[in-house]
Amino acid sequence: MLFIWNLDAGVIVQSSGTTAPLSAVTMMRSAGAPVELQFLRKGLPVVVADIEIGAVVKELPKFDGDSLIPDVTFTLNTDDATNPYYEGALNFVNPALNTLFFVDGNPANDVSPLNLGLAFGYSILGGEPVPSNNIALTVINNKYRGTESAPVPGSDAADYLALHGMLFLPAVVDYTGGGSTKLDGWQTTAGLSRPRNYFWDHPTEGRQNYKLRDGTDAESSPGIIRPDDFNISTNPCVYEKLG
Repeated sequence: MLFIWNLDAGVIVQSSGTTAPLSAVTMMRSAGAPVELQFLRKGLPVVVADIEIGAVVKELPKFDGDSLIPDVTFTLNTDDATNPYYEGALNFVNPALNTLFFVDGNPANDVSPLNLGLAFGYSILGGEPVPSNNIALTVINNKYRGTESAPVPGSDAADYLALHGMLFLPAVVDYTGGGSTKLDGWQTTAGLSRPRNYFWDHPTEGRQNYKLRDGTDAESSPGIIRPDDFNISTNPCVYEKLG
């Protein structure tokens, strides 16, 4: 954010084309909110020799007391020799402001914004400080902190169904006959817990729903189907038609 100090008017102004004092600004809370301070003399940007620049932020309506931000270091930028300015950064992430913002991990007491006061000042060769006009500063609390946890990606439909004991068999198209396209050919000895529900689409009879359960029932298709890997001792289970 650019601040323009008109040395002839003695104030930080709203823009380079006016002498009207700047009265208020809004900034986002961050650890390094960039600021640029430019000095004008007779309407032109100037470099001020042997200058020391500072900035303070204080609670309203206080004037005494320490600043709420750490010391700001300003450096001269002359990348464009015709448009010199001094650049620095205001650190709004510090213990003093964290207290005012209630940065404590409890979202119930969050504060935004904070209405504060901002002022700049300078001195030449360690001489008497020259203060700027007081500027009302609104600091908006930042939602992004960089430490937030992300939500766990949602499961797709197949994962959800499998998790809840249901499984869609897209390759199955008939009741019996063995192999991967028949219900009785679907492997049941892969350590799956029972009961477990299966559903598949018959090309002419539509959606079919079956429960795989423990049992030694005789096969009676389509009501009861024994899987091909049925074993009365080691794998006693059957498919029972639902609905």
